[in-house]
Amino acid sequence: MSTKRPDVVARMRLARRYLTEVLINLPIKSDETYVSTLVNLMDHFADHPTEYLEIINECRSETKREHLF
Repeated sequence: MSTKRPDVVARMRLARRYLTEVLINLPIKSDETYVSTLVNLMDHFADHPTEYLEIINECRSETKREHLF
């Protein structure tokens, strides 16, 4: 079964949106991270969602503090 162009475009945009969300929320340097490392990191956090939430909440708290000063 062939995939239609609009389906591919929609999937690519969705993948980009999800990747951007992960990269924004984690304190990693996206230009210095291998795709394989990112995939492993995402697998790890899928298995340990509480750890992911702790990290992103900590990063958000630090960002809020930086904007206060």
